[in-house]
Amino acid sequence: MNYAAVRKSISVMTLVLCSTVSFAFDNAHFYRATYLGPEPRLEYPWLATYEVSLGGGWTSCSLDCSSCGTRVPLLDLYGTYNMQFLGKGVPNKDMSNLQDLTLLLLESLPSRSTFGQMSVSGFFSMTEATLMLAQNLNYGFFLQFYAPLRSLSVKNIRFIDLSPNDNIFPNINTPQWQTFLNQFDAIMARYNISTGPTKSTGIGDISLLVGWTINYEGTCWFDYIDATLKTGVLLPTGKVKNPNQAFSISLGYDGFLGLPISAAASVGLYEWLTMGGYFEGIFFGSRLDCARFKTAFEQSGLIELASGTANLKGGTVWLTGGYLKADHFCHGLSLLIGYSYAQRNRSFANPSDTVCFNPLIVNSDAALAGWNRSTLNLLAEFDLTQECSNWGVRLGLFYNQALGGRRVFKTSFGGAYSGLDIAFQY
Repeated sequence: MNYAAVRKSISVMTLVLCSTVSFAFDNAHFYRATYLGPEPRLEYPWLATYEVSLGGGWTSCSLDCSSCGTRVPLLDLYGTYNMQFLGKGVPNKDMSNLQDLTLLLLESLPSRSTFGQMSVSGFFSMTEATLMLAQNLNYGFFLQFYAPLRSLSVKNIRFIDLSPNDNIFPNINTPQWQTFLNQFDAIMARYNISTGPTKSTGIGDISLLVGWTINYEGTCWFDYIDATLKTGVLLPTGKVKNPNQAFSISLGYDGFLGLPISAAASVGLYEWLTMGGYFEGIFFGSRLDCARFKTAFEQSGLIELASGTANLKGGTVWLTGGYLKADHFCHGLSLLIGYSYAQRNRSFANPSDTVCFNPLIVNSDAALAGWNRSTLNLLAEFDLTQECSNWGVRLGLFYNQALGGRRVFKTSFGGAYSGLDIAFQY
């Protein structure tokens, strides 16, 4: 934001408006690149801001759990699927049942390289709209509301057999493996699992925030120094993932109530350049719910047969980054380049039945291990504010390029946004 111009003009009720679309805490997710974090907010009393955005993206690949985040097919983000031991440790199997017997006979074979393993490819697409409302009060305090609306789809799912095709036992032609492949759909039906396409549409997690901001000009080194602090509540309004759909994705943070914190600061130089950075975190509570459990250390991937109730604890989410912005440098045009790093810490699942489910095995699941990702953020905005007006409109384009990461979809996405700022007087 060109604060020097804003502060000069605001005395005559002219606004030169901020040049970054503002996003709140339902931001960092494994399935797409992250938005840039917020700039410090203008301190002007009773300033109101309304913003909407619409964007989308797609991908057919992920970055896996290796140390360097190797590019892999979409649904291999937690590794390939070790089907040989899919039934190992699953309680209450019935040996008179053909599907359970098939699992047992496959498990009894000697393990060998990639025998019994499968890779699963797919295509992910997303559309996301956001609504942000912010209202300044007095003495630098303000309130903020943020709500995302999402549509997440996984389709074109394809299972690829990785078993060796040679004459060494066991191999792709081993009878027990071929029986498993023929019985696969029946095994999934027995354990009430769908491995087909999924699509979820609805609201994400709503943020209700209170913040304090300061715009300081009493410095001889910079045009200004600005800082904003925020906290509040992240409501679990988004639809949670369906444990009976192997590739289901939550629309929010999977039903966890969150406590967000945020700090942002920026400095102005040369009347047109802004340098800024931010740090955000979300601390989650726990909830009791039904979940799928890993029942053997050898198991990997997103398909798990066993289910039960567990006390689930969500891992903390962290987001930090920085940016450079050429602010209103050409007839209201602003350009920004930034970098974001997001990370989710390990989550935990404590099964209610520790006799059937070993907590050590359950929590060795790569899906609970957390993830991290880096994003390149680009933005262009044009400010349409007229002189001597107490309101103004902004139009902008953004693009978030997925860079490196671990256990994430490699989804870049872009879109457009519009903002309206009104300087009320009371």
